[in-house]
Order: sequence, then structure tokens, then C-alpha cells
Amino acid sequence: MLVRAFVVIFALSLSACAVVPEPLQVPENTPLVGYNKAVVAGDDILGKSARWGGIITNVENKPDQTLIEVVYFPLNHYGKPNASEETPGRFKAVINKFVDPIMFEEGRTVTFLGKVGKPLAGMVGEQPYMFPSLTVDNYYKWRRQRLYDTSTVFFDFYSGWYSPFYHPYWSPWRFGPSVRMIRTYKDPAYWSGSKNNYRPPSNSRPSMSARPQPRQQPPSSRSKAQRRLDP
Repeated sequence: MLVRAFVVIFALSLSACAVVPEPLQVPENTPLVGYNKAVVAGDDILGKSARWGGIITNVENKPDQTLIEVVYFPLNHYGKPNASEETPGRFKAVINKFVDPIMFEEGRTVTFLGKVGKPLAGMVGEQPYMFPSLTVDNYYKWRRQRLYDTSTVFFDFYSGWYSPFYHPYWSPWRFGPSVRMIRTYKDPAYWSGSKNNYRPPSNSRPSMSARPQPRQQPPSSRSKAQRRLDP
């Protein structure tokens, strides 16, 4: 009984500890503005703390700042974007200095901690789009995965709220263009050191040229019957 009680207390103490990476931690009981609320709340949430993340799609360097366009995904309890869920839209992370784009390459999963800023007008393809913005205080880049994401814009009718805060641009919550993430897993060939050691995947069939063929005898210029008639 004492051992069981100790295990329960130990588990509760672990759950009480911060599980998010240190750069993303905030003081206890700090309210964080969610992405969906930022879409519709207007000026009421400007300057308040938020922690948003997703997959980077573009980096734009301005004279005195860097804008990072991110496809937002809900965060798990570690603060990591969950790319298996649907995305409600995009946002722009604003860093008030020059950052080399190689630091935030396209397709990288990242989480930002900062303050909610005013929406920024932009384009997604040829469609005007109003991006919620986050002035960055800190960030955390997650380990690369083998998941390849390609964002596409499509037109669809989907339910939600319309925010006049975004007029005349499309907001992430109204009828109109939306963003869908197409996820594909790369099925690599098998290599073991060099090109000469290439092995195809085990579920692939060998080509006809690779299958063993029956041995063929060289054609004879004279048949057996003709040879028996020779003197």
C-alpha cells in the first residue's frame, strides 16, 4: 500500500512539472491567447502573451525585421504543433531584427512565444489574406521529421465565425479560400553505403529482365534427320 501511494505521489509530482521546452515556458497561471481567439477578438488581445506553432512556409526579410509565415497547428501538452490535426489558418511571426532565412527553412516545425500583434495583410497565392501576427520573444525549433508537408489553397465552404476585424481580407473563419495540408511519406530506396549496394523495397517485384530466363541452346544449321542421312 505504501509503495502504491508513493508511486501515485511521484506521478502527480511529475505531471505538475513543466513539460514544455524551457524557451517556451511562461510563469505559472499566465493566460495565453489561443490562435482561434486572436482571429476574432480584435484589439482586445493586442500585446497579450501567446504561444503558437506550426510548419514554416515562407520567410521574408524586411529592412528592420523578419516575417516568418507559418501554417498553424494546435499544440500538444509539450507545446509541439500536432500536424495530424486540421489547420485553421496561418499566422506571421515577427522578429524585430534580421534573421538569416536558413535558420527557419521551409517545412520546419517550430513553436513561437510572444505577444499578439496587429494582423498583417498579405497574399496566399493570388488571394488576399489577413494574417494574425505574433511578435516573437522566444522560439523552439523541433527535431526534423520524415513528414513532408505541402500547403495548397483551395476554395471550399466551411462553418465558423466571420470577423469584420479582417475586412476586406479573408479571415481563417469564413466562407472562401482555405488551406489544406497534403501529407506524404517518402518511401526511400534502401542503400547500404554506396550505389552498388542498392536494394529495392521488399514489397516491389523484380522486373521481367531481372527474372531468370530458361537457357536457350544455340541454333544448329542442320537437323538431326539430315545428319543421319549423311554418308
